[in-house]
Amino acid sequence: MAYTRSQLIDLVQRTAQQYGIDPGIAVAMVQAESSFNPNAVSPVGAQGMFQFMPQTWAQWGSGSPFNP
Repeated sequence: MAYTRSQLIDLVQRTAQQYGIDPGIAVAMVQAESSFNPNAVSPVGAQGMFQFMPQTWAQWGSGSPFNP
């Protein structure tokens, strides 16, 4: 599913709030890391909007780091 930027911001804010994270900080982090691009891949291999390294995602994530 393709998300609009507004939908992604809302998703990040709601999820951050659910986990007790300041929504403003979470939004700023995603903006800085990937500009809200769920398919972002950095030159060193970090993936997704939050730019998780594959090893970190394998240990702590679930599903795909590219799925918002």
